[in-house]
Amino acid sequence: MVSLSNPDLGFESRSYAASIAATKQLTIAGEWHFASTNTAVTIISSSAIETVIEFNTLDGLSYEVLLKEIDTLYLRIKNLYDKSQKKSVYVFDNKWEYFAKRFGLSFYYRESELIKSLEFSKMQKFTIENNVQLCLTKPGFDYYILSSLVNNTNLKSIEHDIYEYSLLSNIYKLSLLLFSDKK
Repeated sequence: MVSLSNPDLGFESRSYAASIAATKQLTIAGEWHFASTNTAVTIISSSAIETVIEFNTLDGLSYEVLLKEIDTLYLRIKNLYDKSQKKSVYVFDNKWEYFAKRFGLSFYYRESELIKSLEFSKMQKFTIENNVQLCLTKPGFDYYILSSLVNNTNLKSIEHDIYEYSLLSNIYKLSLLLFSDKK
């Protein structure tokens, strides 16, 4: 339920004149649609990232509308995942575990340490056998540790901050980074 009221009646001073209508916009994260109707409330735009709702207020009244989130974000990500050949990723921490479980992605955990020369052939073999094509790290991750993995396995490195935006925005951004076939 979203409710908005505008207590400003629009009077210049105390008078008996009619109050003035005002338009107010509210932006909320995620893609939403109306589960109830109110003629004074309209959706201006809606995307996986955010929805903009416009309220036409008058007389200081409260305007309410029941919203229902559209699960199109999941469907968009699933569609990207289904089209992508990238299903396996090396990670250095478990911050993205929810994402992996929700979309069936294989995450292979690596310790934050340099790969020893004796491990190179085992790493290359494991990478090929499991079709690992990506390495996901947080911003500012140790360059030498990352390059020891990426350079010896021909992986693409992706940097992502899971806390940068709202949860839905982060999940969508991560899916674009992981599953987009753009180089």
